[in-house]
Amino acid sequence: MDRRTLLGMTAGGLVAACGGVRREPVYRWTRLTEAAGFPGSYNFPVHVSTDRRFVALHPEGTWSSRDGRVWMKEGMPPSGTNSAYLPLVQHGEGAWAIGQLQGDYRGFRIDPLVKRTLDYRGWTDLGRSDALPKLVFAACASFGGHLWLLGGFDGRRETNGVWRSVNGLRWERVLAEAPWSPRAAAKAVAFDGRLWLLGGGVIDGAQANDAWSSGDGREWRRDVAVLADPAPSGFTPQVFDRRLWLVAANRAGGFGSAMLVLGEGRSFDRVEAPWSPRGGVATWVADGRMYLTGGKYSEQSEGEPRFIYSNDVWMMTRTG
Repeated sequence: MDRRTLLGMTAGGLVAACGGVRREPVYRWTRLTEAAGFPGSYNFPVHVSTDRRFVALHPEGTWSSRDGRVWMKEGMPPSGTNSAYLPLVQHGEGAWAIGQLQGDYRGFRIDPLVKRTLDYRGWTDLGRSDALPKLVFAACASFGGHLWLLGGFDGRRETNGVWRSVNGLRWERVLAEAPWSPRAAAKAVAFDGRLWLLGGGVIDGAQANDAWSSGDGREWRRDVAVLADPAPSGFTPQVFDRRLWLVAANRAGGFGSAMLVLGEGRSFDRVEAPWSPRGGVATWVADGRMYLTGGKYSEQSEGEPRFIYSNDVWMMTRTG
């Protein structure tokens, strides 16, 4: 087996289960291209449009592909939303870019301009939202017909509030203080009929290493007390094959080539992957396959950090 493919879980593995023996699923990664048409970068999303294109909402422009191998530059400009800080999220049939950042987390202002695209050909300005929470590093997901903001950093401290909106303009505070700890840079995802919040923590401080979920954004339960040891960071949550995956789950401050997948016992199992170490990847699912591109890696070169930005594209399929 060469570097381009990997059986991501035990091939033909048998696991003891109540009432019999359960066979674990088998997955395989295949590299589709070493270099896509867009520059290497990280912390940008790839969405699947209604006409089944894969659309990379890259900080330098928009690229699309039908198969993950060949990428073409589109005419749609960047949204202007720095997706490392503010939401650039798929909601309904389109993408929503919520806010324009000035500065960084140590001193920022947010222009509350909200943009939307339904066809991934051009952006429409929906207006400015006076109700938009002034937060960076908030977790964001589409769930139950609403956009949700969870936690985030308000310029002074991490928060644990819960906000929702149907259109990105009118925001409702659902909870001032949720039962989970205040945190920034957590991840949110809709999975198994619930809204999930994973990880995050204090900027340059202690990390939250748990997972919470809610059916309505008001009542929360802690589903996983420990995601992994040490706590993972830099991952992208993705639902694939009815399972929750944390893709590019880096640990102990270093980059790795691994994922965490939620098992039936509500604990995460580590799964190795063949792609190079990285964090901040883009993942998406189409036609029974999970795809990955982008990401950032650092290494020491002559005593100085050297950053490597990826633009290869990989595809994972279930083979058994």
